[in-house]
Amino acid sequence: MVSQVPSKRLSQGRRNIEIKKREKIEGRRVTFMKRRIGLFDKVVELCILCEVNVMILTFLEGWKAFFFDNPDVEFVMEGYLTKWNLNR
Repeated sequence: MVSQVPSKRLSQGRRNIEIKKREKIEGRRVTFMKRRIGLFDKVVELCILCEVNVMILTFLEGWKAFFFDNPDVEFVMEGYLTKWNLNR
């Protein structure tokens, strides 16, 4: 009988990280870009699974705006404004 020795992990794998503000601006930008992609991927899944209209608008310290819209910004905003009677 051959016993197998567990191999050591070469990487740290997925871990929970402490949620706190990144001190370095470059670190904040990298984190923002990575998490923005993940956020938008989850929103796409939500739109498909639940047939919802979603609009997300994000900014990062003077950067340009990033947005996700399904089906489109005008449709989502018009629906919101009409429903809440804000389109006066």
